Amino acid sequence: MFAGIFNSNATDYNVWFTVAAGLCIIFAAVYTLNMIRKTFYGELTPATAKAVDLRFSEKLALIIVVALIFVFGVYPQPMLDLTGDVSKNIVETVNSIIKKKVSRRDQYERIIFFGHLRSDYDV
Repeated sequence: MFAGIFNSNATDYNVWFTVAAGLCIIFAAVYTLNMIRKTFYGELTPATAKAVDLRFSEKLALIIVVALIFVFGVYPQPMLDLTGDVSKNIVETVNSIIKKKVSRRDQYERIIFFGHLRSDYDV
């Protein structure tokens, strides 16, 4: 991972950002492992002493959610078929917005090219 960070194009722009990103990854791992240690192996407090195990209905809900995540992770086609039309509409909308902005930028560049004032055209 660290070889990939320092051999990437990010180091071409600023080495300090790359170093900061690497340190943030290390600090995040330390924080996460420390949190897990305190949560699972920490001291028993009065608040945690009152905790009870999950009921059957709660376990069943979790099992169903985990099973669905596993099924759609291995075979996502039913979910893709279900959301295909909506995704297509979103992509078309975003593409039309991008095309409008690009055409406005082209018009703006033409106005600047022909020497008009910048305030003559609202971008």
